[in-house]
Amino acid sequence: MPQLVEAQVSDASLIASLLKKMSEETEEFGSLGMEDLEKIIHRAIEDHTNGTTWFYFQEKNEKFGCCYLQNVHIYWRSELCHYLGGFYIQPELRGRGYFHEMNRQLNEWMDAKGTGEVFIMIHEENEKSVQSFKKEGYERVFYNTYIRGWEGRSDS
Repeated sequence: MPQLVEAQVSDASLIASLLKKMSEETEEFGSLGMEDLEKIIHRAIEDHTNGTTWFYFQEKNEKFGCCYLQNVHIYWRSELCHYLGGFYIQPELRGRGYFHEMNRQLNEWMDAKGTGEVFIMIHEENEKSVQSFKKEGYERVFYNTYIRGWEGRSDS
């Protein structure tokens, strides 16, 4: 059975390698190199005060995916909320029910923490992810997302 494993500092290179594979598929990180990515993840895992928890997915010692949950402060709500990011499963292992199982285990982890809501951001073009998350009960909300200073943005 696949397992959700909370990542430790020693897992930073594993997480970075999985995210690099995701980046090759989605072109999300632009020119960020593997070494820089690994440093960022290492620092995030090491800093327990930043409210971010990284996970990797494994079955029988084969690591096949990752994600992170970050605390989100919504001041008009009393319950804890999380942002779910970096959710990735290697392409050759998709379609085996791992997505559903990892979401189930993430929900158990969040329920234990008292999480009220979970937010995700998915690129509009990534219809497969949109459908997968909808199947897991996620609903689209109509917020506009603005960004300043992102290297990959277009100026059109």
